[in-house]
Amino acid sequence: MRTTLWEEVVGGLSLARVSYAWADGDLLSEVHHAMTLKHAEARRPVNAKLLNACNGGHRIGRLVLTPPDIAVKVRAVEAEDNFIVRMFQFDPTWLNNQLCDGVNFDFRAVPFMPSIDHPLIHSTLERIYDEVMSRRPGWHGMVEALLRLLCLDIARLSQGADAADEDNGGAVALTADQLEAVRQAMTSIDIADLSTTRVASVMGMGVTRLRQAFRKTTGQTLRAEIESVRTEHARARLEETQLPLKVIAHELGFAHASSFCHAFKKAMGMTPTDYRERPRRCVNRPGELIHVV
Repeated sequence: MRTTLWEEVVGGLSLARVSYAWADGDLLSEVHHAMTLKHAEARRPVNAKLLNACNGGHRIGRLVLTPPDIAVKVRAVEAEDNFIVRMFQFDPTWLNNQLCDGVNFDFRAVPFMPSIDHPLIHSTLERIYDEVMSRRPGWHGMVEALLRLLCLDIARLSQGADAADEDNGGAVALTADQLEAVRQAMTSIDIADLSTTRVASVMGMGVTRLRQAFRKTTGQTLRAEIESVRTEHARARLEETQLPLKVIAHELGFAHASSFCHAFKKAMGMTPTDYRERPRRCVNRPGELIHVV
């Protein structure tokens, strides 16, 4: 259960202080439509673990970065009744506009990072929160400057991870057999759990290395390929069944039908209900269903 204690919008930042409560063994899942940084106030490990391993482990850190429209599923390992988190949410396009000229980075493709142990990012978030809460003279301009610094630090952190992965093999193209194995993996993994992380795990490769290799081989991103598979599944269920939207949403891994409807409309240009009721001759080309973790 999540309770919002306080929230405010400052420029391109939506900042909130929220309280989480859960019982031992609870399965928790959240989807946000903005890039989200969750910064726990408690300086101790989170009493929950990722349901699906990311980067070789299930650890959730004090600071987590989640891209837009991605379902993060965790299993509680100990009860909590008031776990306080500061939630920083941004529109990725707005973030891109904050970057300095010459910084080649796209926040729309930022990876899921379940544990960020970067002292500069921790410190910058603390300062942003402090400025917003204190309302000292000039606080608004200071927040804007700190947000630009935060953007640059996140871009460098992500690019640094990519560079480290390249040192371990680089963007080598996939063989024909490997490419076929990737596509078979996409069809064998349960649609609700289909993600770049799961595909990389099946392939026995690092996530960044597989993304780079897939793009070099096919000319498109692994994320786009997965989203196409997910979209096709959603279209087939809408066309071939009369299942309620909440059931289809659950099959796809969405926590709520409203999240599924938002993502489907973004991908197809119409709601799932409108798609179901459309004339058969008016079939649109599938787009992207944003949901990968």
